[in-house]
Order: sequence, then C-alpha cells, then structure tokens
Amino acid sequence: METFERSRNRNNMDEKYLKRPGMNQKETRSQRRRLFVPPGPFRLPLIGNLLGLKDGEKYLSSLVPRYGDVFTIYMGDIPVVVVNSTKTAKELMEDPNLFNERAPAPVLNDYFKGRGLAGAHHPNGFWKDQRKFVSNIIRTLSGSGYKSFEVKLQEEINYLKKNIRQKADGRPFDILQSLQMTAANFIWVLTIGERFHHNDGFHQNVVKLLYDSLQSMKYVTASLIFPSMLRIPGNSVSKLFSYLDQLYVMLGQKIKDYRGIKPSGGQTSEDFVGLFMKEMDKYKDDPSKAPAYLNEDNLLFVLQDFFLAGVDTTSSTLYWLFLYLARNPSIQRKAFAHIQSVSGHRNSVALEDYGKLPFINALVMETLRVTALVPIIARSNIHEFEFRGHKIPQGTWFLFNFYNMAKDESTWHEPTSFIPERFLDTEGNLAWNENFRPFGFGRRNCLGESMAKKEIFLLLANLLKEFEFSVEDESNLPTVEPNTGLMRVPQAYRVRVRDRSAKLTTNGHCKPSGLNVQSTLPLDIGLWSSDVKLTCKN
Repeated sequence: METFERSRNRNNMDEKYLKRPGMNQKETRSQRRRLFVPPGPFRLPLIGNLLGLKDGEKYLSSLVPRYGDVFTIYMGDIPVVVVNSTKTAKELMEDPNLFNERAPAPVLNDYFKGRGLAGAHHPNGFWKDQRKFVSNIIRTLSGSGYKSFEVKLQEEINYLKKNIRQKADGRPFDILQSLQMTAANFIWVLTIGERFHHNDGFHQNVVKLLYDSLQSMKYVTASLIFPSMLRIPGNSVSKLFSYLDQLYVMLGQKIKDYRGIKPSGGQTSEDFVGLFMKEMDKYKDDPSKAPAYLNEDNLLFVLQDFFLAGVDTTSSTLYWLFLYLARNPSIQRKAFAHIQSVSGHRNSVALEDYGKLPFINALVMETLRVTALVPIIARSNIHEFEFRGHKIPQGTWFLFNFYNMAKDESTWHEPTSFIPERFLDTEGNLAWNENFRPFGFGRRNCLGESMAKKEIFLLLANLLKEFEFSVEDESNLPTVEPNTGLMRVPQAYRVRVRDRSAKLTTNGHCKPSGLNVQSTLPLDIGLWSSDVKLTCKN
C-alpha cells in the first residue's frame, strides 16, 4: 500500500495557510468590508463578533428577532452569512449548482487533498461520482438482500446487552462508553465485516483517536481567523493532523489484514471494503482507466470519514435518548408497550419491524429535534449569486443554524419540551414534518442518514425491550443542558438499569390505543403506563 506522504512541517506552516478563506486575496481590507452581504449586528475591530460566538448557536438565534432569518456576522474580518429558517435553508442548499461546497478551509484542503468524502470538494471534479458510488454500496449493504449485515448488528446488540448487565449489577453507571464501543463496532461490521471485543486495545485506541480528533477539530475555525496560531508548536490543528495520521495507519493495517484474509476473487461482497476493492479489481490490468477515487489511499480516507461522522453522532443520539427516557418514565413505558405489541415473545426487534413501530421512530426524531445534535452546518457558495438584493461573492462562508430551526416557536409547539407525539398523526402513524431536517439538505447532506436511522432504531428498540432505565436520584434529575462544541452532547450522567425478566402473564390479547400497531399478543398490564389505554379480548 502506498504510504501517505506529508508535504509540510507541522510546526512551520507555509504562508499559503495564512490566506483568508472566502475572499479575493488581492482585495484590500476596506474593499472586503464592502462585500455585498446582508446586514447584521455591530462588530468590533479585529475580532468582529467573536465575543458573542462563545455562546454559539444560542447567540445566533438571539439575533433573529432583530435582524431576521438571514444576517451577516464577522469572525475576525471574515464575513459569515447566517441562515436561520428551514424555508430559506432549503431554498439555498437544495440548489444543485450553488452549495455543493463545504466552508473554505485551506489548511484542511491541503491535508485531505480532495480525498475521502468530507475532503472531496468541487474543484477536484470527482466528488459527485464518488458520493454516488459510496451511497450505492451503503444502500446495497443495508438493503433487504443483505441479511448477513443485520445478523451481525444483532450479534453486536446482544453483546451490548451482556455488557450492560455486567456493568449495572444493581448499581447506577454511565452507559456512554458502552454505546461508543457499540457504535464503532457497527462501522467495523459495515466496513470489514467483523467486530471487536469492547476491551480490545486496538478498538479502544481507535475510539479514543476519534474523540481526540473531534475535540481538536473545533479549533480549525480559530486557525482560519487567526492564522498566526498555526506557527505555534503543538497547536490544536497540528494535533488534529497527528490524530488523523494515527487513525490512517491503524485503518491501513486493518486493510492489509483484510487483504490477507479475503484476497481478490474471494468472498468480498458482504462489506463495504470488499465491494470497494471488487470495483478496484476491475481496473487492475490498467489502473490508469480507473476513476480517481478508486484507490487504496482514498479508501482509507473514506473509512476515516465513516468513523469520524458515525461513532459520536450515533452514540450521542442514544445517550440523549436514554437520558430523556429515564427522566420521563411514562414515555418509556409507552415505548415498551408499543414494542411488545409488535415483537411480543420474540427475543429481539428486527429491521422488518421498522415500519411497524412508529412511536419508536417518533422518539428518535423528537430526540434529534429537541437536542439539535449538530447545531450548525457550514457551507460556501461555488459561484457568485444574487440573494435578496445582495450580490454574494463566490466562496462566502454560510452558517446554517439548525438549532434555531429546531427551536422556532412559529414552527414547533412548545419547542423546548420533549413530545414524541408531535411526529405522529391522529391515528398513530408516523407524520413527516418538512421543518425536521437534522441530517441537512441538498447534495452535501449526511450520506449515512438511512443507515444511522436503522442502527439507532435497532439499538433503542432492543434495549428498551430488554431493560428499563431510570435516573440515579429522582430528587435530582440529570440536566438536559448540553456540553457544546461541534455537537451538542449530554453532560455525563448515570442510570439505573432493571432487567425486564418478569414473564408476561395475562391471558388477554391487548394492544394500546392511539398507536397504529399491526399485531396483538399477551401483555403484562402492570408494565403499561397509566396513560396508555388497553383494548383487550378475553
């Protein structure tokens, strides 16, 4: 495998990284200040609106009543257009010829060199073909024709159940690490068809590298505003690249091992790497004819993206879910009743139950909405365009404030309350809301959306079928105020876990009213919430 060569000294950044993104470098400072962008709040010299941005998405949302759904702030002297409404975001991001580019970051462009999914950008020309190719593989693996994938996910869920039983043992504990290890194993299963023990040193190191990388990534924006910080030895951006380098090497070793276990021509169609390499092998006699993205170096960057984008988002979503369910026992009892009405005496919930459990899907949707897990998405326009009387220059920064879209009182009833039923119609069927867009818009939206929904569904439904989660101390509920950064994640908390070992004893066939379920079976009435009505026949 070709070694990935680094062409620069981490502690002695080339001057090209000191250029400002999103503007013509030949323009003077005064000319840049006269960019035709929407008006916004007063900014201070040199630092712009950075002091307000310490409160991130909340600060941006506080400006909406005065400046409207679109306004401009300044990060240093870089103009940033902020979009705060779903309607305007949809209008802009779904234009196929306008927002196909992530926010400009020269230092990241140099590192990724157009490789991977996040690193691929408009000028390299192949990002659309690569995205389509990767999307097709994911769709194939998660489709009904690949039962082996679901079997492996169920095996991982069964291991998680054992892990929870071992850790709980009658005591409250923090479930986050178990969720992170499971989410990472889901990606291992998807990519190379195998899983790792939660105590495996290699597996733990990968998860730690992912955490460290994401922690360092939030400082990339600061380096764009104050590029001189890149000259400081040991700066956070250099640390980020060091973590990514280590992850690259570890993934490369796994690919080497994979080739040894599953050589070309072998059984390589049950996982992502196998299907990717199978396509590569079509061009082994004449590699020059292969698409630019079909090489092992790019494959490793794609795998990096899978882990960086998938592990923390999946585990944090579930961490939020169990926090809200522990704080709201009546909702949890209702969810359990719903699961039992469909899965009954079966040992597990399957993907075939996905469409039969609307309340479980509503739980996930409401959690994504109320937490605004990824509060802000950054993009840039690939060409100059007219917007509301303003001539927006090419490469301008845009921030799409999904936090405000999820908390907009004109769109959502009691937006700060946890109400899963808002995503159900009067008959209990799942009701889609056009204002619900946690995975973004347009061609740069989350590639793994469908896969993530299925993984979270399987994990949540199977854990709720097996366990009841409650708060450590009912007189002191854990907070729902998040730790903020690139994502809004829960503050650490502990839960008590009760194994649902009591057998169902009622001879009557019951089902809950207000939910559209497709089967009835014996249920223990004592497990039902007092606010769920039963329809029973004896």
